[in-house]
Amino acid sequence: MEDAVKVYKLPEMVLQFSKPAGRCTMVNVRDDGTRDKAGDVLELLKRYRGGRYEHLAVGSEHDGPQCFFGVNIAHKSGGIIKVGDRVEVAEWNEEIAVKPVVGKGNVWGEGYE
Repeated sequence: MEDAVKVYKLPEMVLQFSKPAGRCTMVNVRDDGTRDKAGDVLELLKRYRGGRYEHLAVGSEHDGPQCFFGVNIAHKSGGIIKVGDRVEVAEWNEEIAVKPVVGKGNVWGEGYE
């Protein structure tokens, strides 16, 4: 759902979509600090929610498959967020900034059932 929200409203604060969040490799680190080499979690997640940042040129240094889970947001007004605050969608994105390709249509997940 967060992919489609442009502005969130809380009692004391307004938050605005900034950009999709490409996941980092921290999802591959076990609780003991070692890296999960047998089952690369990030690569598996790319099969479900792989996509590209549209603002990067294809073939550029940082272009490539990203795993999008979540979004980055920025505050439009000051305030305090409290446990139990009601969060409302104030405005929906008319067009999602990055359209993750889910499932079999994802080129990084070909053959994945």
